[in-house]
Amino acid sequence: MDLESILKSAILASISILLLIVFGITIRRILRGIYFSRLDRERERLKKKINMFLEGKVPINSTELKFPEKSIQWQALEDLLLKARESASNQNKMRITKLLEKLGYPTFYQRMLKSGNRWQRSLAADKLGRIGSESSTRHLLEALRDPEIEVRSVALRSLGRIPDPKAFPLLMTWLPRITTEEEGVFASTLKNTLIKLGESVVPAILSKMDECDEEMQALLIECLGEIGTPKASQALIRKLTHPNPEIRAKAARALGKIGDPSAIPSLLESGSDPVWFVRLQVCRALGRMGNGKIIDFLCQRLTDENWQVRAAAAESLRQMGFPAFSALIKILMEGEDRYAREQIAEEMQRSGIVDELIDALEHPENEKAEMSKQFLSSLVKLKVTSLMRHASFFHPSEKVRAEIKKILNYLE
Repeated sequence: MDLESILKSAILASISILLLIVFGITIRRILRGIYFSRLDRERERLKKKINMFLEGKVPINSTELKFPEKSIQWQALEDLLLKARESASNQNKMRITKLLEKLGYPTFYQRMLKSGNRWQRSLAADKLGRIGSESSTRHLLEALRDPEIEVRSVALRSLGRIPDPKAFPLLMTWLPRITTEEEGVFASTLKNTLIKLGESVVPAILSKMDECDEEMQALLIECLGEIGTPKASQALIRKLTHPNPEIRAKAARALGKIGDPSAIPSLLESGSDPVWFVRLQVCRALGRMGNGKIIDFLCQRLTDENWQVRAAAAESLRQMGFPAFSALIKILMEGEDRYAREQIAEEMQRSGIVDELIDALEHPENEKAEMSKQFLSSLVKLKVTSLMRHASFFHPSEKVRAEIKKILNYLE
């Protein structure tokens, strides 16, 4: 056979293979189209019955909906029930879960979680979380030993979707090891799961936290702050004296999110922590609590050696509003340390407090307006006037512009 014949045969073979591939893709698309068309029809057929069931208009006999596993009817019903469960009330969520249990969906996916390939196991773990059956808790906990990271991660997230009290202590026994990258489940996944589990998991966290390494303790402290229950306050207060400054800072931040007034004395003590980012979190935490007792402390932090701590203190005072401004006026007018007064004044400008005081001049009959005049006057004496000068020309209110010019002209 000559070279030309060989080339012709090769070309024909290549064309034949390409045609077969195109034919196979076309057939596959046609079959998928037929499948999804039938699936849509089944969804429409079942949708009305499911909606009436959820509205409490008709009871459902589970035997009427018992379809062969993996059939189109079986898939259509699952799609409808899981989608409805996502936006259902708690009562309807429970009713849908009970119906799915009677129809055998949790059992099917529990089997798949054990014996499927990696993608099937990940899918099964996700479906079990969406179904929300407590019967799946044990299977999902076992899946935390799965050799594949995807499966372990999905199983952990799904545990957070199932409000099963039995899961909490069991999950906590895994804490020292399931967050390392080698074990395949990332800390952020565990954090999100524990936060979703909510206040019910707090006793288990508190009982295990001291047994964990420092990295895990830091993660659990963040969870307690996000959950936001005062039940964790005393444990977090103790962490304010932990040798690790990272843990002290996270404890202060968590206490601020919880907002328990009983933590204020301990936070005030931590305000002189030698590590700047601990002091920063203390200022932010106290600012969230909005208690009048902390104004003096925050005013002192306005002269902190670290600019970020000063900024945090200023922002906390700004959040507290006019109750804090009288204390600032007193410092600016009566303080003996001129450098400290200038530093406070500059921080007030950066934090936005001066802008708020300028805006308050819009209503001169208001008590806040008089306080604003006193504050702004003290700034003029310290020659911190850049924002005021800008407002005297560009503030949208003519009344405010006039008041600002009076203050500037009178004192200069």
